[in-house]
Formats: sequence, structure tokens, C-alpha cells
Amino acid sequence: MKLNTNLLVVAGAISALLIGSNSFAAASNAATFNISTTLLTPITLTKKTDLTFPQQSAQLAATYVVSPTDTTAASFSAIGAANTAATLSFGAASQTLTCTAGACLTSGTNTLGVTTFTCDVSTCSYTFDASGKIANMGIGATETVVATNFSGTYTGSQTVTLAYS
Repeated sequence: MKLNTNLLVVAGAISALLIGSNSFAAASNAATFNISTTLLTPITLTKKTDLTFPQQSAQLAATYVVSPTDTTAASFSAIGAANTAATLSFGAASQTLTCTAGACLTSGTNTLGVTTFTCDVSTCSYTFDASGKIANMGIGATETVVATNFSGTYTGSQTVTLAYS
């Protein structure tokens, strides 16, 4: 009888394992999900006007600010996806203007610094209208003239990028 009792205990243990493993298998389940994407209309950015600082006296240290809403501010328009947000960014935080004509070619410091580029809206964040347009984006900056800047024409450039945000 002792042998039969041991067999029953072993058979019961094996049954419990088999039943238990079936209950774990039944507890898992598979599911699927969809994958999609939306490709937006490429942005077309168009320069309307350049940034032009007002004329000032040479050899006089001063700082000049053009507000992004001033008539001499740079301005752009854009076409893109309707009702979609976009952010304007600058290629560099500052730019150097270099003398291209005048006394500054042969005398004094022949560069000027331009810094603090700003947009006409907070954080340079815009939204395309229902027709997919941004009519105007104004950009201003600060120019620093030093006492060793002689008269002449100073020029440079800045890159702007408008990207969906």
C-alpha cells in the first residue's frame, strides 16, 4: 500500500503541474495595433525684406536696436500645412558685419557685431492659418558699433529656418 500511496502523491503532483501550466498559458493574450503617419506639406519660406539698421555716426561707440516690428526689420512669409505650428530658428546667436566699402576698408576696425536676434512673436512660434499661410514674421536684432569703426558700408547675413513643431 505504501507504494500505491507514493504513486498517488506523484501522480497528483504531476497533475497539479500540468493544470497549473495550462492556466498560465490561458492567461496570456495577443493584440495588434495600427501604425500610421502624416506627411506635412513642405514649408516654403520667402524673404520679404532685409534687416537694415539706421544710419549712425562713425567712430562713436553705441548700441542700436531694430525691433522685429520696425519697418527696417527683416520679414518673411511662409506657406505650409494649414493650422499647424512651426518655430523659426536662427543659424547663429550672433553675426559679424564686414566692411565692404568706404574708409573702413583701410582704417580702424572693419567689422561690427550683430546679436540678440528676436521675432515678432514670443519664442518665435507661429501657426499656419487655415489656408496654410503665415503672412508676416518680423525679425529684429542689436548692432554694436565701437569707437574704432570708420565710415563705410558693413554687410553680413543670417540664416533662418522654419520647421514644424
